[in-house]
Amino acid sequence: MKVLKCFLTAIGLIIPGSNTSILSTNVPVTYPEMYKNYPQLWHLDMSNQTSFEFPLDRVLLVHKKLARFFCNNCSVHSIYKPSFSMLPQLTHLELDHNNLSYIHPDAFENNPLLQKVQLVGNNLVKFNPEATINHVTYLSILNLNQNPGFNINKVQMKLPWLVYFSCKHCNISFVDKSTMSRWQRLGHLHLPN
Repeated sequence: MKVLKCFLTAIGLIIPGSNTSILSTNVPVTYPEMYKNYPQLWHLDMSNQTSFEFPLDRVLLVHKKLARFFCNNCSVHSIYKPSFSMLPQLTHLELDHNNLSYIHPDAFENNPLLQKVQLVGNNLVKFNPEATINHVTYLSILNLNQNPGFNINKVQMKLPWLVYFSCKHCNISFVDKSTMSRWQRLGHLHLPN
């Protein structure tokens, strides 16, 4: 499979083809259609952008095929409703070690294919003021390790496809029966402190 990866900082674009070429860039995402000339882009890794956060009132990116978005060790503190609304093929989201403390209840409304969400080492206590996360029907992997104040029992999520849930070092000692009843396919539950 041909891989196209974009790294922003020390970074480059790897363009698929018989000869893989690298284009260097140190420009963070500054406008939504920044990658429209790369229609085959399916994996974007923006990790280590320490001054980068999602815009409040507009989409982060517009792309028809982007499936994986990583921004580890950035300064993302909130996921707003429009943040990923123009990424209809998004399947994997990884935002480890940010200052993430808020996720809008409808942040994933336009991401029906989302399967894996990894939010390790953040400041989540709950997903949002309503304690809900909507529109993630096919989510199968949820990793919330190292969110020390997070309590999954206060979250209203019906996740019929969830098979893996991890929340190490989240100060959770049990998962309540009503929460578990919404996760009927769960095969891996990891809660150690």
